[in-house]
Amino acid sequence: MGFFLSRSKLSVQLYAAGGNPRAATLPGIPVSRITILADTASGLFGGIAGFLFLARTGSVPAHSGGNLLLETIAAIVIGGVSLAGGKGTVLSAFAGTLLLVGLSNLTNIPFVSPHLQDAVSGLIIVAAIVINTRLDPSRQHL
Repeated sequence: MGFFLSRSKLSVQLYAAGGNPRAATLPGIPVSRITILADTASGLFGGIAGFLFLARTGSVPAHSGGNLLLETIAAIVIGGVSLAGGKGTVLSAFAGTLLLVGLSNLTNIPFVSPHLQDAVSGLIIVAAIVINTRLDPSRQHL
């Protein structure tokens, strides 16, 4: 997936449509088609992840995975992927995931409360967004 996102024409169009949809239409990029394709791929990969989760656990209650959303967002933001779109790589998201998993393991060793772990993850997300906004002047309107 990382190779695809760094080497194909579609990935350039995907980054352009995510970064600035209005500007992406000027060179003729079909932004609506790219957006539908991205949403469809996201749903497909989410369905595959659900089946893998089912295969691992044997059942999937409606509330399962609720806390994984915060951890996922934290990992990609820490890795430098912009929540506004158009910026980031698979490698940077992976690096953010490794950092967050390492932090989680460090807080599990002294038996820190899971609620405090979520609060720390939230603070890290806010700090990463502030740092990302300060380092990228084109995103200071967010």
